[in-house]
Amino acid sequence: MSTPNLTASNPCSVLVIPVQFAVEFGQIESTLLNQMLYWLERSPHIINGVKWIYNTISQWHAQIPYTSERTIRRAIRKLETLGFIQSDRKDAHWWNQRKWYTVNEKALETYISSKRPDCPHGGGQIGRINNKDFSIREITEAKTKYFDKYIRDYFDARG
Repeated sequence: MSTPNLTASNPCSVLVIPVQFAVEFGQIESTLLNQMLYWLERSPHIINGVKWIYNTISQWHAQIPYTSERTIRRAIRKLETLGFIQSDRKDAHWWNQRKWYTVNEKALETYISSKRPDCPHGGGQIGRINNKDFSIREITEAKTKYFDKYIRDYFDARG
């Protein structure tokens, strides 16, 4: 399976962000968190039972090209401060300053659970599900499968 090219030069790139999270914490923070969830689902890097990913600020910028690298740095710090992500320099040496990231799923699920009572009843939704029955990982997987299929169907229809 090849890794999708999620950059500004790829016309198929789609970023989906949770609106409530973006309203409360910021669009860039929401987009960055969503990208981290996306890549964590595909990451082969498991350290002490936890999936980790690594990207440089430039690599994050390639995925979120409508903002600056400085803004991405601030967004990462904000997500760390809020406890939604954790970062670490695994095997840090002077020649290896790679920063690794993981999402604190427990903190994210606690946040999502606290917002569920405020969700509108059916507004803009086709059908309803009880999200409390699903983990953030299951929701992310379902969302990714849906949008992958949506994009494939769209381009198949165009010929």
